[in-house]
Amino acid sequence: MKRVGVFYATKEGHAHKVAERVAAALAERTLDVAVHDVSDVDASAVLTQSDAAVIVGSVHLGKHEPQLIAFVKAHRLQLDAIPATFLSVCGEQAGAEQGSTPEARAKSAANVSAQLQTFIDATGWHPRHVRPIAGAFAFTHYNALVRWVMKRIAKREGLPTDTSRDYDFTNWTALDEFSRSLAEELKGSSERASPH
Repeated sequence: MKRVGVFYATKEGHAHKVAERVAAALAERTLDVAVHDVSDVDASAVLTQSDAAVIVGSVHLGKHEPQLIAFVKAHRLQLDAIPATFLSVCGEQAGAEQGSTPEARAKSAANVSAQLQTFIDATGWHPRHVRPIAGAFAFTHYNALVRWVMKRIAKREGLPTDTSRDYDFTNWTALDEFSRSLAEELKGSSERASPH
């Protein structure tokens, strides 16, 4: 059975939810899946034993988590040697998908592309699949300064700005479909690699 490591870095927990959802879809298709925060002491060992990897990272104020960048940089050669996928979870992707005008959606999409390029430049990693995932605006979890900044970003992107509640913009159905497709791809590559 193919072993898949799903590794995540998160601040408010939404990237962890995404990682668990992907892992569940992979496990449903008979893959052996382990989910770990990149800061877990055994995450490196799990990656070493994995036949494939999914890296899930959140973006805050335009940047991926520093511990995610450090993990990928430290393990880039291992990640390059196996089928690996990167899911970037960011509020800006919500603007790209749901922004109020075509111009707002285009601007958000350009910002997402720039965030992804910054991550790739910082890590030197070129995953097989890169997919931005619309994240959440966890207004009730932010401190006053971050809440103010995130409200401005939401307003600019034509998204809800009521800071008394949180907003989940993830298209879970699309994520499940992507995860099922990824599972079939990973199972197919292991079947081709097996002797008959």
